[in-house]
Amino acid sequence: MQKPPPFVLTEAVHTTATAPPGMRIHPSTGTTIPNSGRFGPPRNTRRYQQVLQHFTGPLEAEYQGKTTHIPLTIEADLAAARQEVSTHPLPPAASLIRELGVRNTVIQRKSQQLLHETQLSHGFYGSDPTDKTVFQFLSRAQIVDPILSPNGPGMNLWKQSYRAALEARLLAQTLSVLHQQQANVHIWLTTVQANEQAQAAAAEAARQAAERARIAAEQQRQQALADAARRQREQEQRDREREKNALESKAREEAQAKRRAEYEARFKAMRDWLASLDEAKKQRPYAVSVSTVATTPVFTVASGQLATRTATAAAVRAALQNGVATVTTLAAASASAVLVGFAALLFPSPLADGEGQTIPDPLSEFKPDNVTGWMMEFTSFKPEQSRALSVPLSALLPALQDDLYAIAQAGGDIDLPVTLGSKTTQNATEFFVAATNGTTIPSKAPVRLSTFDPGINAYRVYSPDAPSIGMTWIPIVTPGNASTTRPPAGRKIIVYDGTTVAALEGRIDTHPELDAYSFGGFITVFPVESGIPPIFTMFRDRRQDPGVATGNGQVVSGNWLGAASTPQGAPIPAQVADKLRGREFSNFRTFRETFWKLVANDPELKNQFIETNVEEMKGGRAPFVRKIDRQGGQVKFELHHMEHISKGGEVYGIDNIRIATPRQHSEIHRGEN
Repeated sequence: MQKPPPFVLTEAVHTTATAPPGMRIHPSTGTTIPNSGRFGPPRNTRRYQQVLQHFTGPLEAEYQGKTTHIPLTIEADLAAARQEVSTHPLPPAASLIRELGVRNTVIQRKSQQLLHETQLSHGFYGSDPTDKTVFQFLSRAQIVDPILSPNGPGMNLWKQSYRAALEARLLAQTLSVLHQQQANVHIWLTTVQANEQAQAAAAEAARQAAERARIAAEQQRQQALADAARRQREQEQRDREREKNALESKAREEAQAKRRAEYEARFKAMRDWLASLDEAKKQRPYAVSVSTVATTPVFTVASGQLATRTATAAAVRAALQNGVATVTTLAAASASAVLVGFAALLFPSPLADGEGQTIPDPLSEFKPDNVTGWMMEFTSFKPEQSRALSVPLSALLPALQDDLYAIAQAGGDIDLPVTLGSKTTQNATEFFVAATNGTTIPSKAPVRLSTFDPGINAYRVYSPDAPSIGMTWIPIVTPGNASTTRPPAGRKIIVYDGTTVAALEGRIDTHPELDAYSFGGFITVFPVESGIPPIFTMFRDRRQDPGVATGNGQVVSGNWLGAASTPQGAPIPAQVADKLRGREFSNFRTFRETFWKLVANDPELKNQFIETNVEEMKGGRAPFVRKIDRQGGQVKFELHHMEHISKGGEVYGIDNIRIATPRQHSEIHRGEN
């Protein structure tokens, strides 16, 4: 049979049918005729040669650039590694040892990087890719990625391998430099250690020479001491005769010194005793005997109870009882405020040079009730000293229904139908009973619980309005004493400073100028086991005293009262202080009204207020604050004394006064409590 002619394809045949499962689809043939077609990989070597060189060219250039910066790179790595260890100064050898440790750290890190990059560089060929031809690339790439696209896995793996190979080569060169530097540092360390050893040997030689010199000096010193002792013995022998004659004189001097020491000891004991008395007064301010105040009004100063005649005390007690009854009756029939006086403190006139304090009556007239032992203390009159009045609460509130003990524990208050007030003139303070109305005459009275202080054997309580002012109440029986008898009260201090206590029986004021009066006080409740009834106490208000304004104020700018809502408060402006300074005021309210009027009349300051507040200030009233700065029913700016009046702060001291919002004023006092 004749062989058929060959079947020649003159054009490409494309199979469009679906390939059987598992059959691999081969790519199209290459663009060159040799080795092209189904039975060989694409061999367009020129095109791939250009692709490879386009990638390796910049990498090689980058590699060459990095090789020139190897010293700088090494120094940067060393600097970073030095920050990982202590940098405090060390001796030269120790410093070099630390440097070797730093360099070892860098070498280890570079070695680990070299191993990692070498492994990456073998990821394509299994060996270094930098010495392979394009044919080797194509043969290997066809296995990894038959399609061999520009961004395919084969090409990307080769790029990663090539880049890692250059990085490994750079790391190898870096390690070579590091090893050479490490060897140099070792040589340097050997030299330094040799120098230090030589210095140590020289120092030891110097120490030994110094020790020999010290021993020689000590021997000389001991010899000098021996010579001095010998001379001393010789001198003592010569002086023995003279000392014999001086013995009697010395005995007389010793006797005189002994007498002087005994005198000084007695003087010191007396001084310590007086100091202990002063300290006791400090620890027990406004000391009041419970046995006295439980039945009658008592006036006190810081050091004790004011001396009061027995007859006067009874008259004041009766006047108080009548005053409460009278004001209760009149208040029910009158809508206006009614005040009934019941007592007064008459202050002495200043003493002239050479004059002394005298007591107009026998001491027996001032003996306190129910006291077996008492002591009279004479002191000079102090106009600025605070004075307190304490009365039994039952005198103001006969039918008590509230649980005062629970209210005191909660720090609360109660409403009183009547309260006590005072008015101070230049030479007297008068005390009144007034019916409360909750507005001009406040009805609220804080209730405070006293605590027993075993150190002074007394109960303590502090004024809610002036926390620095305290009262101490001397009990009849010490708490914890199980005795059923009433032992006599302890010794009591009666103070006489020239002040006279007088009763004001029947004095009624139906149209009082309430601005001239100070009202209010607080109630002290004692523990149930004490058996002591509740006590009402009020202090004389120094703001009712006349005075002269002093101080300079401060220069202000911008929003002046913006600082009123800060803990420091706003100062009195200097231009207002200039108009206040040197002026005399009958009481602090007059000062306050004058201050706000001056603010309203100042062209610069009044522009900071709305018209309503300007009108308020023109009438002597404080301007309103923002709603956020209000505190309960307090809605206007307030004047705050930085150094409390109760602590001796100047009432009319312009530099002692700050303007505060009600909320901030409350925060200031809360932080001080």
